Amino acid sequence: MSRQISTSIFIFILFAALLQLLYITSTLDLISPNIGIDTAISTFTVPNTEHTTSTVSTHIDSKIQSQTSLNSRSEYPDKPRQHRFAYAFLLAGASPQDLFSTGGFYGVLVANEFFKKINSIADVILMIRMHKNSNATSLTLKQEELLENAGIKIEYLPGPPLVDTFMTATFDKFRILSLTEYDRVIFLDSDEQPFCNIDYLFTQSIGTNAILEPNVVKMGKLEPANAGLFMLEPNQEDAEHIRNIINGRYPYGSEWDTDIGWQQIHPPDHWQSWIAQNDTTKWKFYCGDADQGLLYYWTKYVKRSVTILHPRKMEHYRCTEEAKESKPFDYNSTCHQFGNYDQISDRKRFVEFDAFHYTGHKKPWLQDVKKYNRTIIPENSSGKEFHDKSCKVISYDDRAQVWFNLLSSALNRLGMNDIDTKKLFPLPRRQSLGGWSTAEEKDAAKEHFHPKWERKISKE
Repeated sequence: MSRQISTSIFIFILFAALLQLLYITSTLDLISPNIGIDTAISTFTVPNTEHTTSTVSTHIDSKIQSQTSLNSRSEYPDKPRQHRFAYAFLLAGASPQDLFSTGGFYGVLVANEFFKKINSIADVILMIRMHKNSNATSLTLKQEELLENAGIKIEYLPGPPLVDTFMTATFDKFRILSLTEYDRVIFLDSDEQPFCNIDYLFTQSIGTNAILEPNVVKMGKLEPANAGLFMLEPNQEDAEHIRNIINGRYPYGSEWDTDIGWQQIHPPDHWQSWIAQNDTTKWKFYCGDADQGLLYYWTKYVKRSVTILHPRKMEHYRCTEEAKESKPFDYNSTCHQFGNYDQISDRKRFVEFDAFHYTGHKKPWLQDVKKYNRTIIPENSSGKEFHDKSCKVISYDDRAQVWFNLLSSALNRLGMNDIDTKKLFPLPRRQSLGGWSTAEEKDAAKEHFHPKWERKISKE
């Protein structure tokens, strides 16, 4: 009798252990959308990382050319996952000879280093478009090896347009729709630096109980959508659709009509921003005729499925399938706004604080690095310790200090620790791309984006 009881107890313990294992596995595969975002962040495991003190040198290009053995990408092994996600950056107007004097290049290295430290579940992609005045069709082999050994996948975009403008680059952001090997892609400007793990934007948008739409944008202080950070669901048909929108529906060759814009907005429908604005049915906000206007139009009026993030709330717009085929946008009925603010009511810091946009002359690479000689987070901190401390950094000076600390860490990892950042920064305040002035340049931007992007296989 006692033997039968012992056997039963053993079977019960084995069954309980199996249930616990299944629970842990399911938690790692996909964070439950029913838990709070802070809790979701805390479930990520992060490795211990150690770094060495850097030495300095001023000859960056010669260092790259002479280096025969870069760190293996096995230091950043691919992580098994049920869904595939990616962070994408854009380097437009690139040339091999100017790469190491381009601030955006260092911005990508720093963001990538942050993602590695906190053990992000996503890949990192750098989309590169060469400058029209450069004879090179790609970076040098050594420069490519540097990026690839950092764990950054390279995607070359179609050749430069007739003119290289800021507007052309803003449209190139939407090429992430062609990255169809991923379920979700978050685009970040190279001056947008995460300070907390924002993988929750991926995981909370997947599954039947997702609390985010597949398309996520940030509300700006003065505009309804800030194109410095946004998430889209890749789809090749969508990539072709948005190409046609840029090529055909944008009123090139004429002054931008702020009343009509990408689509006329009829009250009570309107857009919102952090700071209350007048004329919120007009398209006269900053970059309303470029990436920020197109992003708002694409997610709300074309896809009709978007979550708009505010620091302390989020707004959702979703339409029924029937309404998606009707025009115009029916704000009052089948296409509507709804909210579930209570699900994030405990979160005092949302994505605007989780990732900081260094706009204008605030970019770290334009600062005097000699001012930033502190260590905010000890280099021997574990990944979790690093994340938790980074997430609490608020002031601009402290954020800039963390940026330079991350850059030093990235250079150390890549065997580039003899770069003298004190002599390298601040970089000259120059623009590799022009602005947006003439109708002819707008036409050139349109023609540049029109051809289908025949992607090359990324180097692994």
